[in-house]
Amino acid sequence: MQRAIPMPVEVLESNGVFRTNLKIKHFTLGVSLSLFACALALWLGYLSMRPYHFHLPVKFTDKNIPYIEAWIEGKKYHLVVDLGSKFQLCLTPDVLKQLHKYQCGSATWMNVKGEQYTFPQYIIPKIKIGPSLFKNPLAVEKPLTTRCILWETKQPESFIPDGYLGKNLLKEKNLLFDLSHSRILASNSTKKLLKDGYDINNYIKIPLEITDKSVMISVITEYGLIKLVLDTGSTGTLLRASLTNNKTHQIHGIPHTYLDQFVIGDHNFGKQSAYLFEIPKEITSLGIDGVLGVDFFLKHNIYIDFSTSTAYISQ
Repeated sequence: MQRAIPMPVEVLESNGVFRTNLKIKHFTLGVSLSLFACALALWLGYLSMRPYHFHLPVKFTDKNIPYIEAWIEGKKYHLVVDLGSKFQLCLTPDVLKQLHKYQCGSATWMNVKGEQYTFPQYIIPKIKIGPSLFKNPLAVEKPLTTRCILWETKQPESFIPDGYLGKNLLKEKNLLFDLSHSRILASNSTKKLLKDGYDINNYIKIPLEITDKSVMISVITEYGLIKLVLDTGSTGTLLRASLTNNKTHQIHGIPHTYLDQFVIGDHNFGKQSAYLFEIPKEITSLGIDGVLGVDFFLKHNIYIDFSTSTAYISQ
């Protein structure tokens, strides 16, 4: 119960005895505030449970990273869908220059190469994704030079994104990733998903470990139980190199292997490609053994129910 607002006190003094009507006024005010708080909680709960279901067309960068359209201040931007980012939103300096904003401190992050960056972060009024409007998101300034590129290609990139949508904004909606058909569905309706051809009751249901930094799943491999971050901002799946010495070959100059056993829930998804990388101890100390990248998402639909910390993966 919220603290009552002080009321005028009527005080009569007679032989050292004080009489007041303060108690009954406080009681009445307290009951009113409690009823208001309950009504507000029910309304907010209703808003959070309202059904939603919409499609987001997906395109891919030259490095096979998914991106979608979003609208900020009436202008269209192309933003990477990056489940591996702990932020709500990252935008390039050129984009931020055009927006109304006010600075709200700074943000620091480290990539899998151990490179650490600190840049300003801002609150912008709103961003529109599909029919949904997200108000006052935190947008971190992220220059293109801070992108984590594990290997360079000879051909110049034909497309550069305007920024990234991170986990802490994406978690506001339950999402089904069907990247093999170039779409993402935001939906909390299993009936509408089924109507669209997605019977998640036939998917592999697993618990998720969701922290303020990542969304992780547990996987059993021939090297034991490992934890991988779901990362749609990574082209391929990465494992910490110390898990195995089986570095039989290299791709793009990076040690590469195949996992013969890749069990999620009660299902073995079979041979899984993985790059072996010396992931910094600052990351592995969080219990992270690597990332599950877009290569896996392209083979399997994944429905993430953020409201229950549960994932459903097609076989």
